[in-house]
Amino acid sequence: MLTRSASSDSRPLYRVAGLLRGALIAATVTFALAACSVGFVYDRLDLLIAWYVSGYVTLDDEQEARLRTAVRDTLAWQRDTQVPRYVSWLEEMARDADRPQSVEEISRRYDQAVVMADDFLAYVTPATAEVFRGLSARQIAELRKSLAEENDELWVEYAGDSPGERRARRQASAEKSIRRFVGRLTPAQRDLVAAELAGLDDLSDQWMNRRRFWQEQFVMLLESPPPGDAFGSALRNLALQPNQFDDGAYRLRVEHNRGIILAMVAAVSASLSDEQRRHLKRKFGEYAADLRKLASSA
Repeated sequence: MLTRSASSDSRPLYRVAGLLRGALIAATVTFALAACSVGFVYDRLDLLIAWYVSGYVTLDDEQEARLRTAVRDTLAWQRDTQVPRYVSWLEEMARDADRPQSVEEISRRYDQAVVMADDFLAYVTPATAEVFRGLSARQIAELRKSLAEENDELWVEYAGDSPGERRARRQASAEKSIRRFVGRLTPAQRDLVAAELAGLDDLSDQWMNRRRFWQEQFVMLLESPPPGDAFGSALRNLALQPNQFDDGAYRLRVEHNRGIILAMVAAVSASLSDEQRRHLKRKFGEYAADLRKLASSA
């Protein structure tokens, strides 16, 4: 985690995590939308993947060695205990692709994905705590700078300069995500997506503010880590409770948007042609097969 020179030992885990994220996005399409605009179901997935992304801070040799050990342990745990869960979930999604999915069914699948993401975070946090505890003041400053640069890039890429631009990007992101898993959309389906998304609250500013605030809590924890196991516990709480700093009004708007997105996904599901369903079914099957292959080769 947080290494600019990720070793070959860690690459299988990056690939497994990347595949899992892609599969979870495929489940409802909402994850990609949230990452691009709303930020309501992206809370945990953002952390899940960022936990092992290179490019934030340069580690020394001892920290690299600790990271490699943590990665090997996590990879073995994932392979032996988690990949079967991921594969089973994907295969169930492939079977479900044969018919329209209701809002309740889509919500249930999302909740299952969140549980898997949280289980990953709960396991990996203690394994990587010592790497974080050992970061120097220089490394923490590098981390802070890297996070700020990433936030600026995200804002430019996803938020836009006006509400109109943000609406257009939400629409384009939704269509791109759906096409990735079902193929080309008809004009009627594109109109359907636009109509369903029209009622979304624009939470771009709040989403970025809460992202920055969470990151600041994270960096402050690294700057003044509590002794012993308390540091790991604090890190775990921060990772698994990303919404703990949100106010009630924001969470209500998040839930409002969540309902709209789920309704949009259900409406698109009902509109799919036989060819689009076969495309979606094949996509889930490919993810399941890739995870099996990665697990067996690891």
